[in-house]
Amino acid sequence: MNVDVTGLSYSERIEALADNWIRYSNGGMPQNTTWDFRPLIKSAIERNVILSGQGYLATIPIAFQDDTWELGKRPDDRNGNNQNFQPATVPKVPSLGAWDHVWYIPEFTHPEFDPKIIRSYTGVVANIAGKDPISALRPALLASDAVRNPTPWAKRFGIHPDEVGGRHGRSRLSPTLAPTRPEYEDFANQLSMLSDEEAQTAREFTRKASELSGTPLPENEPNYISPEVIEYMLSQHGLMSSAELKESMQKLIDEKKVHNLDELVDELKKRDPNIFKAHQTFLQNALRDQEYQRIVFRDMTSDELVAENIFTMAEDVSYDLAGPIHTILGRDRWYSSLLKGYWDYQPRYLYNIEGRREEWDITTNDALWNALQPALQLVTRVLDMDHPVFMALMDLRTRQPIPEEHDKRVRKGEARANPPQLTRCVPYDEIDMTKTYEGLRTIDAIGFDWTEATWRMIDNHLRFDIGSCFIQSDVNPETGQAKESIEVIYGTTRTVGSGGGQTVVVSIAAELIWPLMMPGYSQSEMLTASFAIASTLLHELGHAISQCQSIFTEYEEYHDVSYRGTQLSKEILKLDFLLWDDEHCSSEHFWKFDGDTEFGFVVENELWGAPPINLLGCDSLVYSRYVSPWPIILDFTPWPMGQGGPWRQAWVADAVFPAEDYHMPIPIDHIAKFFTQKFWDEDVEKYGVEALKMLPKDRVLKTAMTPHWIVPARGDMAFGKDNYHFLRWTGQFLKANHDQTLSEYIKRATFMALGKSTFLDRWEEEAGQWSFPGQSPIYAVVPRLEDELRRGVDFTAMVNAGEVDKNAAYLRYIHEYQDHARKGEPTNGPMLDMQQWSALLNQQWVDFYKEGGSIMRIMAEYYRYMMTDIAYLERMVFDLFNLSPADRFSIYDGSGSAGEGPISMAYDRLVYLRVWAHFFSNTAGGIANSPSVATISDKWREWQTRIAACGEKVGDLLAMLGESQQFDRNDHSWKKRFATVPSSSWKDRFDRIQVLAQREYIRTDPRVRDVVDECMRIINNYLNTVARDLIPLLAKPGSTEAIEGFPLSLGKPPPAIVERNQFEWRQPEQPLDKVWQESSVKFQSHDYAPAHQDHSQHDSPQHGHHHGQHHGQHHGQTHVFGQPSQLSQAQLLGAQPPARHPDGNMGFSGWENNQANSFHAIGVGAPGIQALSGSSMLPGYSPPFAAPDPNVLPHLLAGNTIGPVGNFAAQRLFPNPYADSNTLTSDAAAYEAAMQLQELANAQAAQQGQPYNAARPWREQARYDDDSDNDQAEQERFPFPDQLDDQPGPIDPSLYYSNPSSKRVVARRTRTVATANPFGTYFQAGDLGPVGPVEPRPLRSMGVREDPMEIYNEDGDGDVAM
Repeated sequence: MNVDVTGLSYSERIEALADNWIRYSNGGMPQNTTWDFRPLIKSAIERNVILSGQGYLATIPIAFQDDTWELGKRPDDRNGNNQNFQPATVPKVPSLGAWDHVWYIPEFTHPEFDPKIIRSYTGVVANIAGKDPISALRPALLASDAVRNPTPWAKRFGIHPDEVGGRHGRSRLSPTLAPTRPEYEDFANQLSMLSDEEAQTAREFTRKASELSGTPLPENEPNYISPEVIEYMLSQHGLMSSAELKESMQKLIDEKKVHNLDELVDELKKRDPNIFKAHQTFLQNALRDQEYQRIVFRDMTSDELVAENIFTMAEDVSYDLAGPIHTILGRDRWYSSLLKGYWDYQPRYLYNIEGRREEWDITTNDALWNALQPALQLVTRVLDMDHPVFMALMDLRTRQPIPEEHDKRVRKGEARANPPQLTRCVPYDEIDMTKTYEGLRTIDAIGFDWTEATWRMIDNHLRFDIGSCFIQSDVNPETGQAKESIEVIYGTTRTVGSGGGQTVVVSIAAELIWPLMMPGYSQSEMLTASFAIASTLLHELGHAISQCQSIFTEYEEYHDVSYRGTQLSKEILKLDFLLWDDEHCSSEHFWKFDGDTEFGFVVENELWGAPPINLLGCDSLVYSRYVSPWPIILDFTPWPMGQGGPWRQAWVADAVFPAEDYHMPIPIDHIAKFFTQKFWDEDVEKYGVEALKMLPKDRVLKTAMTPHWIVPARGDMAFGKDNYHFLRWTGQFLKANHDQTLSEYIKRATFMALGKSTFLDRWEEEAGQWSFPGQSPIYAVVPRLEDELRRGVDFTAMVNAGEVDKNAAYLRYIHEYQDHARKGEPTNGPMLDMQQWSALLNQQWVDFYKEGGSIMRIMAEYYRYMMTDIAYLERMVFDLFNLSPADRFSIYDGSGSAGEGPISMAYDRLVYLRVWAHFFSNTAGGIANSPSVATISDKWREWQTRIAACGEKVGDLLAMLGESQQFDRNDHSWKKRFATVPSSSWKDRFDRIQVLAQREYIRTDPRVRDVVDECMRIINNYLNTVARDLIPLLAKPGSTEAIEGFPLSLGKPPPAIVERNQFEWRQPEQPLDKVWQESSVKFQSHDYAPAHQDHSQHDSPQHGHHHGQHHGQHHGQTHVFGQPSQLSQAQLLGAQPPARHPDGNMGFSGWENNQANSFHAIGVGAPGIQALSGSSMLPGYSPPFAAPDPNVLPHLLAGNTIGPVGNFAAQRLFPNPYADSNTLTSDAAAYEAAMQLQELANAQAAQQGQPYNAARPWREQARYDDDSDNDQAEQERFPFPDQLDDQPGPIDPSLYYSNPSSKRVVARRTRTVATANPFGTYFQAGDLGPVGPVEPRPLRSMGVREDPMEIYNEDGDGDVAM
């Protein structure tokens, strides 16, 4: 509710807004407390005040908005600060649609973008200047960013606001050994270590070096010491120069002697404290950078992302999928921008790349259409394979009623819900007509084909669109205007129109496609984005299937004319009331045993094994709208997802959800294989749908789990109900107002205080669900694999049987065949003679034991579930050992399965897993030894080795549980044995955030500090009652108190682990997973040749280069993602890219040699860290320093060459800066051409009758400046960059946003039947013509047409052309 602030002063306005917010918009603010929240509310309002010369704007983001204040006009110094100045508008060509509502994606590409504020489409404004650095993250791609020389990581994730000065604009997200770190971070610290005699020696060295090199020293500084001299002296003294330290670090990592930076610093501090002291600033800054990275990258560091091949900016991937795309994806199926711009809830979407301003319009933008081809090719391959999940969704015979006793729906005033029963969807091979609805049995008896009918609905009534991940594509029914989502939502599916004229529209976010359009993104990033686009389209197709079926069962107009009006049609219409629950289930059904209805995630889960989720969409970045949308790092998050454990709303009884989400970052090589024809021709042909789910078989993947869930009763009991409400509300409020780090600090402190109780609650909830099939699929796959092995044994015995036994078996076959025929049962074709029967028997045996045969397929599925279980159980045991010994013993006393609680249940599960792992590995080994499979014995031996390694890992966990009290949580040595646990868990999450929280605490508003202190007092009061150490309050500004940044503990070498299994993976000498390299040859873009080849994995300096504009797609068999390839000239010499690393995991970095040398993922004991001690270089201490080598000194002051960094070109200015924000590049070009023609005509008319004058040659070719030019006019027409980028004051919303007052949360799918067609008279679903008879065809036959436009007949009647 708004408040009238007319005539009030600034302070009075703030008070009035605070009163109004507290009164009407408290958002669940704690009530039963004496704490005064008014100062905090006022702080949030005042910190969002944006001052200008004309007025104020005070808003609080999200729900805390007051839109009665308007933003003042921005001074325009392009015309003498004339507020009435209006830039010349380039006229639009008539009939190009409406331009009343326009929005830019990405938002920071808008010509009037202001980095100090966030303004959403619906007008919500936040002032992020001076807020938490996470709020201000934005890819450093604008022209104004170029002066700061941003690193490649900064060009993806933004320059950290605290980075001032220095050679590079750093993101603080680069890997540890990136060369863009400050060169002399420890210079001041190293000077303080010098004695007076050593300092004098350094000054003499500096003077001599200056004389020999001819480099002058700073004037009036007689005691000047060069940093290069200090580096030289450190090296000579055995304390290592910075370069030597980093080289030694890299060597230790490569030799697997350390596993992460925490361990390395720990070891260094222990083995040689003098070296640590000499470089402690660099090391501690690197550690703090990693804590920041763990917040941004969901508990992963940049080193781990590179090491696990998850994010590398590599250029060694491509795709070779070719051929026509599926008909439902054709270019004619996408909406045109001509239909947009009339309503605020459907704006026209534009983008601005390198000075080119274009529309997100598939129908007119060739570059956009070409960029989507890899994703569309992948979707086509999936649709063409007749995947079981789509077969199940399309065929309504898979629907079964859920018993009423499991129905938890409640409706006011009604005893029963509508429809009368909930519905479950089972897999296609589990269709049982005795368990489905009577109406479906009746329809099935008629012979109706649901798959064909669903495909016909999709073919005729599905369309695609491009929108925004923040703006919903349809009207807000409450306001009639646009509505907006806080979270990133990549796709929506909605129904538009009414009655018989409805269309199902799938809209995908332009943010998904952006990395394909922006020149400079690496091939691996475009590969990842293409996979995200393809998976999103397939996700939304799951929703579209349900919506098409819902329409089909509701309106007879969609039925084929051959049966329209018949009894069949009437039976179909009866299903509308029976199957679709709009209110509770979004007109979808429960998949198998799921507790939620979400066909989109079901599709992704069944396709890939888990939905691929954007890693940058984590909670910490939810309000960082300029970074969180970009799909360049993905992780698998299994479905159903954990959202509140048993307190999550579910309409079906006994629904289970994980207590927490587990995230497995996806390696690039895993994604790359999907885009190669070799994968589809070989892997899919052998393993079928399981091939899409098979993760890398030669290594384990990290699995992150960020705790979010606290049982409400647990928090109420510990802190008191009101106090716990205070903690939760304050954390949410701070996050919504861009104090993310302090919000996370409060949350982690709460978890830390509750200690073992959160561990118990989480794992009791998880372990209690192990008996449910949906949560423990391994319990279902084990008996399947055992049965298949037994059947294989039976077939082997039959194939090898003697003549008498074979004849008896053949006679049994004849009797069974005749018995089936007599009963009218299926007989599977004509009866076979003895020879045919024997041949079939042999073929069936081959189908059991061949590579990718029935046994190996189930074994691959078993292995996948086994690896998932190991990851979860590793985290469980790891978290147990991280508790204090007393807490650990109270949970688990070492009695194995004889005890009680979740650890004893886990012990039982581990024993079960080990028994079956040994059985299956031994069986695979026995098959490998059989002469019958000699040609593929190596394949069976591989499966034996993998499963045996799983058994050994399970045995290791059991052994550790037997020694649970022997592990010190401060000892890093045992933590190396947990291959799937990221390094973030090596230390308490609360300890990791304290330094970052201290920094934000000091610079935030004092009123925010007060409420943070109050939260810590609440937590400390509880800690005091349970006799635990209290949390020190964060230090006030100016205080001499300090938090020890990173307490470092000593380590012990872990016990040796057996080599050559996936839990201690070493990459082979060949490049990692060469599937795409063997099947593809890269195209090159010859107008792009960067000076440095390996700019993709780190922040290394780059010479300048130019990105040519690419129009269309290169023709040929092999393609690159999005824009034509931008690989270096060196790779033109051969098809094979350079090997990434012979040892697999790319560690801290290996940038110097153009390969990533790394450390091992799981620890093997190493012979110490002597190479870092310095003793091997210079035994003993020898002051003063020896005389410097005269050949070295001249080079000490030479300095470094600094060049542009990164592989993005700086954004160029728009060709016509005076044009308004709606003007496209094509508009400007046409306008300029028309103006030039007009000027030429005017000049020719003026010259008629005048004496002839020869034109100066250079004036004919270019517009050089000379005295005859009008300099002022030229500057007005073409302002210089500083005139455009340095304009004072906030942005004028009338220029930045087409409609600041417009309103506009996007659901993944919505089934809302609009009362009117939002596309107006420009397009109606009925325009496609009446639905004519369609010949039935199988799923695969819904293939492709060479010409997508063939969907329309020449006579224009819109009948589908088959």
